[in-house]
Amino acid sequence: MTITYTYQPRKRRIETLCEGEVTLVEVLNHFHLLSLDRTIAPGADVLLDIRTLTSVPEAVQLEAATGQLKRVTSARPLGRCAVVADDALSQGVGRMWESFASTHFSALRVFASIVDAESWLDAPW
Repeated sequence: MTITYTYQPRKRRIETLCEGEVTLVEVLNHFHLLSLDRTIAPGADVLLDIRTLTSVPEAVQLEAATGQLKRVTSARPLGRCAVVADDALSQGVGRMWESFASTHFSALRVFASIVDAESWLDAPW
């Protein structure tokens, strides 16, 4: 249904929200928009909120998304990624994303609460 993001320059953090039925086209478009956004500092962290996601991507879709992510991070590396997933569906998606995309971040973890995810990102690295 939708992917939106905001960039918090003082925190050097991209905050991404995935809601409803997200398609591969939307994911690829999201990464394309990130690659064009020159306000994002190299090494920015990512807070990925998938608590309201209702679709489960297939492995081939995650591979395609990871390929686009690789193009984004080759031009501008990203820092840590905290995935917020508070139910079985979103946690499963978060863990699948972790297995595909972890090499494109300095660290990637799945959290059950946004407070825990933000605390991890706020901690010195």
